[in-house]
Amino acid sequence: MANQRLNTLAKGAVLTGVGMFASKIFTYFYRAIVARMVGPDAYGQLSQGLMILGIATTISLFAINQAIKKYVPEYRMDNDLSSVKGAVYSALNITLPVSIFMGVLMFISADFLAQNFFKSPAVAPVIKILAFVPPFSVFSRVSISTTVAYKQLKYRVITNQFFQNIVQLIFTIGFVVLGWGVAGAAGGWLLGVVLSSLLGFYFMEFKVGPIIRSKESVNFQRRKMIRYSYPLVLSGMIGTILGWADTAFLGYFMDDATVGFYNAALPTAALIMIPYKAFNSLALPSMSEAEKEGKGLKKMLKTLTRWTFYLAFPAFMLMFLFSEQVLHILFGSQYTVASNVLVILAVGQLYSSAVGHLDQVLQSIEKNHILFRNSIAQLALNMALNFVLIPDFGLGLGMIGAALATAGSTIFISTLLLLEVYYFEGTHPFSRDTWKPVVAAVPGLILVYLGLNLLWNTVPVWALIPGGIIFGVMFVACLVLLGGIKEDDRDIIVGIGRRMNRGEEADKIADLLIRQSK
Repeated sequence: MANQRLNTLAKGAVLTGVGMFASKIFTYFYRAIVARMVGPDAYGQLSQGLMILGIATTISLFAINQAIKKYVPEYRMDNDLSSVKGAVYSALNITLPVSIFMGVLMFISADFLAQNFFKSPAVAPVIKILAFVPPFSVFSRVSISTTVAYKQLKYRVITNQFFQNIVQLIFTIGFVVLGWGVAGAAGGWLLGVVLSSLLGFYFMEFKVGPIIRSKESVNFQRRKMIRYSYPLVLSGMIGTILGWADTAFLGYFMDDATVGFYNAALPTAALIMIPYKAFNSLALPSMSEAEKEGKGLKKMLKTLTRWTFYLAFPAFMLMFLFSEQVLHILFGSQYTVASNVLVILAVGQLYSSAVGHLDQVLQSIEKNHILFRNSIAQLALNMALNFVLIPDFGLGLGMIGAALATAGSTIFISTLLLLEVYYFEGTHPFSRDTWKPVVAAVPGLILVYLGLNLLWNTVPVWALIPGGIIFGVMFVACLVLLGGIKEDDRDIIVGIGRRMNRGEEADKIADLLIRQSK
């Protein structure tokens, strides 16, 4: 059963991972267009506008998407289609009025926020354009959450991670070329959300539905859904504020350009977390089953952690050793001033990735209240560190303080999770093989790093492509020679292959890797 769960996790991780990777790529293209074409100041203004939008959208959504994912499957199992329709109607009844109110509030408070908080009047037009986003955003989230409740994950990937990002990218390029500057970037973001909300509704109604158009009577579920959702709103708000706290403090204490530089390094470091998020998407159900059966949880935790670290460590080393070139590739030469910021943030992301999935363990044993307290502690520490460190480093270097605050609070909460899981379950995520990726990376790093620096005083951006290929081949070879691939890993490799319709080939590859690792 444990191996079967790992297989399921692997297949789900491929779909989620591909979607996340594509979303990150398109998001980077969007950010790069703004960063390169309108400069760090305008990019900083957009980042501050998106921060306000993120808070407004979290409030507007009211965590109702989680209620949809819980109750719609239950009603479907009972063939209670009236309640399915009522749940969707109730979600829209709750979220749309709040989202309209939040949009109006954003619009009328834009000038006040720009002048008194961000101290940059240029942020006001960005906030006003983005003020039209919340109603369309929650409409999209309700529609897509309904398709997920029907176990149709592909529609979320298509709508949110492909279509929306492509539309935003195309319109942003067009608007910026027309000379609309950062307002064009905000307009591109708005149109992406508007059109993706229509596509999400189409998938809900014409692919998994009809629901809104069905002839079933409406059995409203407003009270039930609110009771389920309102405790989650505070957690969602904490997560949103935590994600934007460094940007908010930089916007208050520093200038727009500093915010722009920092927001080039921050999402770049977040790429390290893609393997963790891909596996984590299905970790909770599998861990809950393992916990209920009383077996397999420790093995699953260690295997997931090992694979997450295998995939995250090479990306970390690339950012650690070639931070300037990475930022140059993605955002342009101006943003290489944030190279030290990228290194600091990457350390925090790697540590978090290495001890990842522990939050899912606590959820599987119904210790959600501990996770909530952890979130409050992390937010308080993050805000305190930002408040102290950003002004201390002064203008131009405040982003170093923000990076230290973010990485420091991330490492703190990850260490706390380690102690909590060990206390409740007597286990930890590490195995004897966890150190092997570090050792396996050394030969490739020495060859590539020294080779590139011997050939060029300043390593050109294009040289990272062949260098990365050489490092990747050497890393996998050394990992195999060190015995880093185990029989327990077969199900993950085969599961990934089956998701790509290459199950037989994946099984042969697994045989080869496992045989060579012995």
